[in-house]
Amino acid sequence: MAFLPKGEASYAYVAMDRSGARWLIKLKDLARTVNLEVRLRAVRYLYAVRGFTQVVAPRENRQGECTGRYERYTLTVYPFVEGETIEPGRQTEAYASGLASLLGTFHQHDAGLPFQVPKQTFDQSHEETIARALRTVEAAGPLANPMQERLRELLLAHRSNIRTTVETMRQLTTAVRRLDIDWVLTHGDPNWENILVSPGRHFQPVGF
Repeated sequence: MAFLPKGEASYAYVAMDRSGARWLIKLKDLARTVNLEVRLRAVRYLYAVRGFTQVVAPRENRQGECTGRYERYTLTVYPFVEGETIEPGRQTEAYASGLASLLGTFHQHDAGLPFQVPKQTFDQSHEETIARALRTVEAAGPLANPMQERLRELLLAHRSNIRTTVETMRQLTTAVRRLDIDWVLTHGDPNWENILVSPGRHFQPVGF
């Protein structure tokens, strides 16, 4: 078993079973796994029932669940996929076109699953945290350490843009909630680190 230093919200390991097959094992703190089981069940359903094999689907345990408990962590097991993530500076038009096609196909799956999945409400959960951070750096007096002082300089330099962005997000949230839209499955965090490109140049979304 080998530790992989990847992911800011989990621990990842590669393990080999007796047959020589490799598996990716992920451990997440219980506090950071809200709705994880139902999200992974949706991915598993797309893979096993609808035949959308480009998603990296977790293995089920003996109880038919996609997650398990290990001490204070939620544990998931995935087949190990040989591939790489492509940093933005190395992404080509072919990469962008292939990824857009993959995500478009993914989004064509509506939310008509045989079980309930959480719906995106577009709540700005970090708005108060951002406001509190700005209040802290704008207050008089020194902060606790040099790193916080450097963060203060950064936030103060960009606070106008930060406040404008928060207000824009608030307006967009209000506008989106007024729309009459169809519900479809979405990745939730389709950043470049969550897209694997296999040696055959196949795109595979991970990190749901």
